Amino acid sequence: MKNLYLFQQNIPCISAFVQVGLRMNIDNRLPRVRYQIKMQWIVNSFFFLVFYLVVESGLNYTFYRFNLYSLEVANLIDYLTLFTSTVFTSYLYHNYYKEIKRRERAILEDRRSPFTSS
Repeated sequence: MKNLYLFQQNIPCISAFVQVGLRMNIDNRLPRVRYQIKMQWIVNSFFFLVFYLVVESGLNYTFYRFNLYSLEVANLIDYLTLFTSTVFTSYLYHNYYKEIKRRERAILEDRRSPFTSS
């Protein structure tokens, strides 16, 4: 059977494999600690997001292909997935940059008061 949208369907899977490769590469370069550092949290969150997109895409395609719902419902599910993944990505960016600004302020405060007792 010829599939006209094979490339479009496999883009999320290709992205997931790239994410797994990045995750393994970054994990090897991060320090070994008993707690989860911020970079690991960000990478894990983006990996979860890609996994969510791959599963949604596969289920949505399968349900539409076997006529379990119409194209309009499939498109609505895609738009809801787009909205939730955009909100989640914005949340991740906001938390990441908030942490960077907090660290920069702490460094600047440490530089301003060199003679404080600790």
